[in-house]
Amino acid sequence: MQLEYAEIQNGFQTILQYSEQKINTTIKIQAEKKSSENFTENFTENLRKIYELLENNPQISFNELSKLVGISRRAIINNVNKLKDKGLLERIGADKGGYWRVIKIS
Repeated sequence: MQLEYAEIQNGFQTILQYSEQKINTTIKIQAEKKSSENFTENFTENLRKIYELLENNPQISFNELSKLVGISRRAIINNVNKLKDKGLLERIGADKGGYWRVIKIS
């Protein structure tokens, strides 16, 4: 059995040769595009508030966010992690003295 692999436009191609058979499979991979409108529509009200507060004050603490949003510190941490997982937040520097880099939604 022999396996060949080649990158092609918008994906990759594999060729698997087994005895006298030849199987040719082309798989196209395309990046999924999400419009920012659809993406932000899925934000909960708490995620929206946290995102806006961090955008306006990148050095705000979790305790301050908790008071302003009206949810527990643990819930703030969970929501911030969701924003980080979605690629909308990045922590720059240490926990104390650092700040949040908010990635703008265009």
